[in-house]
Amino acid sequence: MHNQGLDTAMRKHAGPGQDTDSGSTPARPDARIVAACDVLLARSGELADGLARLIMEKETFYADNFGRDELAAVHRVNIDAMLTRLAGRPGPGLDAPRETGRLRTEQGVPLSVVLRAYRLGGTYVWERLVDAAGDDAGTREAMLAYVTQVWGIIDDFSQALTERYREADHLQDALDARRREGALAAVLTGHVTRATGMRELAQTLGLPRAGQLVVVAAAATPGAGPLADIERTLTAAGVGSAWRTDLAHQVGIVGLTGAFSMERLCGHLSSIAAEGVGVSERFATLEQAPRAHRQARLAMATAGPGQVVRCERSPIAVLLAGEPEMSRDLMRSVLGPLLERPDRERDMLLDTLRAWFREQGSASGTARSLCCHRNTVRYRLAKVTELTGRELQDPVASAELYCALEAERISRIASEDTAAIPVSGRPAD
Repeated sequence: MHNQGLDTAMRKHAGPGQDTDSGSTPARPDARIVAACDVLLARSGELADGLARLIMEKETFYADNFGRDELAAVHRVNIDAMLTRLAGRPGPGLDAPRETGRLRTEQGVPLSVVLRAYRLGGTYVWERLVDAAGDDAGTREAMLAYVTQVWGIIDDFSQALTERYREADHLQDALDARRREGALAAVLTGHVTRATGMRELAQTLGLPRAGQLVVVAAAATPGAGPLADIERTLTAAGVGSAWRTDLAHQVGIVGLTGAFSMERLCGHLSSIAAEGVGVSERFATLEQAPRAHRQARLAMATAGPGQVVRCERSPIAVLLAGEPEMSRDLMRSVLGPLLERPDRERDMLLDTLRAWFREQGSASGTARSLCCHRNTVRYRLAKVTELTGRELQDPVASAELYCALEAERISRIASEDTAAIPVSGRPAD
C-alpha cells in the first residue's frame, strides 16, 4: 500500500546524498523515521484520544477516576515530546514525562498504574509508527533497525517520570506530615479557627470527630522515638490515630473500637514503651481533646520507665503532678526528716513504706515482697512514724504519708526526665 503522506514527508527530510531506501542503521534517525514521526505529529490529537480510550479500557483506576478528555490532554503532550525525540530534533526533552510524574503524584495515582499506562503509550506510539510506514519494505526495515533506539527513548521517558514521581511523592509525604502535625497541634491545644474548623481537622488527621477517643503521651528516649511504629501498628489493626513528636515527648489521639479497647491499647503500649506513658480518660468529641491532652501529660509525669499510667486509675498521682509546687511542699512537710537521712537508710524506709501500702497494710505481705522478716518491717515502719510523727494506723496520717510518698516518686521521675533532655543538641551525660 502506497503512503502519499509519508512520501511527501520523506522528500522533505531526505538531504542530498542520503539514501532513503538504505536498510542500514544510521547514526541519526533515518529520513523515513523522521517522516513517519511527522505524519504522526500532525495527527497527535487523534492519537492522544485513541490512547486515552485504550488506557481507560485496560486500567480501571483511570476509568474510575478520570475523564477521557483529561487523559488525552496529558497524553498529547507526551506523544508530541516522544515523537520529537524519536525524530532527533531538539525539543522539550524529558520535561513532559517529569511533569506527568509530578501531576500523577498529586492526583494520587499509584506509580505501578502510571508506569503500566506509560508502557501502553510507548507500545501504542510504536505501533502507529509501524502503521505509518505502510507496506514499503525499505521503510519497515528502517523501523526495525531503529527499534532498539525507540525503546531506549521510551525507557528514558519512563525513568524520568519515575524519578519525578518519587521526588514529588517524598515532598508530598513531607507536606502531608507537616499538615497533620499542625492539625493535631490545633486540636490538642484547642486553637481551632473558623478557617480550619474541627471537621476539616478531623479529615486531615483521619480521625472521627466523635467516638471513643483517648490521648496518649509518652516520654521520649534520647536518640529514639518513644513508641516505635505505633501509628503503623494501629493502622494495621484497623485503628485510626494521629501522632506528633518533639524533643522530649510523643503525643497522639487514638480512636478506640469495639475490637480495640482501652485495655488492648494499654497492653500494646506496655509491650513497646521504654519510658513512661500516660493515657487520658476516654472522651467523646475532638473538642474535648485539650483537657484529655493535659490528663495524658500529667499521667505520663507519674509513670516510671516502661510503665503505662491511666489517668482515671491514678487520680492522686495525676493530681499531684498537676500541682508540682504544692506537691513538693507536701513531700517536704510530711517526709522532711526522713528524706534527710543517709541515702541508704532513706531509700530503705521509703521502699518499705511503698511495699506496705502496696500490700494493703499487711506486715507479712510486705515482708514477703521485700524478702525480710516481718519484725524487720515493723521496726522500719516504727522508724517512719518516729521521723514523720505520723501513725500508720491513723487514716488521715496514713493518707498524708501515701500522698507524700507519691509526691516524692513523681519528683524523682521529673528530675530524671530533666536530666535526660539534651541541651544544645547534645545528649545528657
